[in-house]
Amino acid sequence: GAGAVYWNKEHTTESRIREEKYRTVLQEIDVQSIECQSSLLYDPLSPSLAAGFNGGHWGTLMPFKRTCEKQLGMPRRPILRADTFFMLERMKGPNEWPASKDVEGLNIAMINGNEEWDKPILDRFPMSEDDAVANMNTFFQHGFAKYERDRSRADIDWSTSKLSAHLRIGSLS
Repeated sequence: GAGAVYWNKEHTTESRIREEKYRTVLQEIDVQSIECQSSLLYDPLSPSLAAGFNGGHWGTLMPFKRTCEKQLGMPRRPILRADTFFMLERMKGPNEWPASKDVEGLNIAMINGNEEWDKPILDRFPMSEDDAVANMNTFFQHGFAKYERDRSRADIDWSTSKLSAHLRIGSLS
């Protein structure tokens, strides 16, 4: 069996509860759990909070960012794409894959029919590297100069970069 399970840490109350269950179950079967921080520059639970601040909303990004830089230093630079590619090329699977079930045998929900329920979502939020770069370029053309003033105004076009989803799924890093 597996000696370790790796996962990317999420940052919601629900995910913290789920991840604690993962750690407990894996510990019971003597499998090491390794949490990785990959979706944010800083883990929101890492900085020490000032006296009287009990968590919750920081107001805006900058107080959080300044606190993290002061306490934790600058975030690490991203790994170069070529280095990541070479690392993945060198990785090898096991000599023998463990037995598993077919998808049909997993007893999970299956979507049947011809309805393209995901089409409106994909039309509204295209998720390719080209879409991410185009979105970023448009933000720099139309919103970047006004970002400091307008960043908390979701009602204003290009008040934010709209890149969160791209950063989250990795179409832009």
